[in-house]
Amino acid sequence: MINHTLHNLLTAFAQGQTTFDSVLIKNASLQARFLPFISFRKACMPAADFRHAILPGANFEGAILGGSNFEHANLLAADLAWANLTQANLGHTLLSRSTLIGANLANANLSGASMLEVDLTSANLRNANLSGVSLKGANLSKANLFGARIDAKALSEAILEFTVMPNGECVSQNQEQQSDMPNVENLTSDNSLTTASDQSPAATELNDEQPAKASTHPVNQSSAEISTARTPSFRPKGSKHIWFQFTENSADLDLKVATSQETS
Repeated sequence: MINHTLHNLLTAFAQGQTTFDSVLIKNASLQARFLPFISFRKACMPAADFRHAILPGANFEGAILGGSNFEHANLLAADLAWANLTQANLGHTLLSRSTLIGANLANANLSGASMLEVDLTSANLRNANLSGVSLKGANLSKANLFGARIDAKALSEAILEFTVMPNGECVSQNQEQQSDMPNVENLTSDNSLTTASDQSPAATELNDEQPAKASTHPVNQSSAEISTARTPSFRPKGSKHIWFQFTENSADLDLKVATSQETS
């Protein structure tokens, strides 16, 4: 670990040096600084002030940045893999196309951040605030979102593979289904649907006379209430119907996407 003064660092950067790996600077004030492609790999910079800083392509891999403030900073295509960002403020930060693989963002504030195509594979987002974030094309595979505050729409736009959801459920959905699953958290934990085991005696007797087979029901009648409660108003026109499919031999609920277009 190299003990650097902030003045020396800025002087060296002005002279063309961009690599400051493993530096140790506490409470560094780099507010609104223009530092493109700077490298703070494995640096120790807790409680640093990067508000409004311009840091596209910066390298913070493995850096210790707990409690740092990146509000309104530009971290486009930055590398923050395995960085410690616990309790950091990244509100309204530009993080699109950045790498946050394995990053620790527990209790961090990411509200309003732009996170298009960001890689959050295996990231720790426990109790993080992700309200109002944009996650289109983001990879949340194996990420931990337990207790996180996040909009259903943002989740529907992200890649979820063995992701721990805010309610503690672990889900795995392929990318093709993402846009039609606005609230995976509620769908995976919903147990309000009636299965064959809950049918009336009359219905059971009728079923005994006919071979058991899988039935597919569009979201109507009894399921309509569930559809209304679970499908947010932001779903665009022309999106696909959500269908529920279950069999008498299984209480598991499988989500199917119908190919027909939504009618008004």
